[in-house]
Order: sequence, then C-alpha cells, then structure tokens
Amino acid sequence: MNTQQQIPPLTVGVESAYRSLGIGRTAFYALVRTGEIRLIKLGKRSLVPCAELERLVADRLNTSSTAAPAVAK
Repeated sequence: MNTQQQIPPLTVGVESAYRSLGIGRTAFYALVRTGEIRLIKLGKRSLVPCAELERLVADRLNTSSTAAPAVAK
C-alpha cells in the first residue's frame, strides 16, 4: 500500500494549459499577450500556474453570469 499523498501540480506546461482550457495555441498566447494569463519562466520552460487557469475560468464564469441566462431545454 502506498501511503504517500498525491500532490497536485502547481504549474503545467503551455500545451497542457491550452488543452485543458479547450482552446488552441494561438488563442492561448492571445490571452497571455493581453495579460489575462500570466506565465512563469523556470530555466527555458514557460509554465502556467494552475491558479491562473482557475482564475481565468472563474472570471469568465462571473462575467457570463451577468449576461442573459441560459435557456433550459
């Protein structure tokens, strides 16, 4: 039995980040350019803090919740 706890990652690579958001690379880097997503550099790697992805999604949910409500079918 493995008693070690799994520690969730603090960062992910760029490809994992845009795939987890369900967007393409170009759209992802547009969000980086506008400052909606911040990257960190560790050595030569660009990494995305998971907190940035969660914040972006939460911000978009809050913004969309002020729009017209979704129609249930």
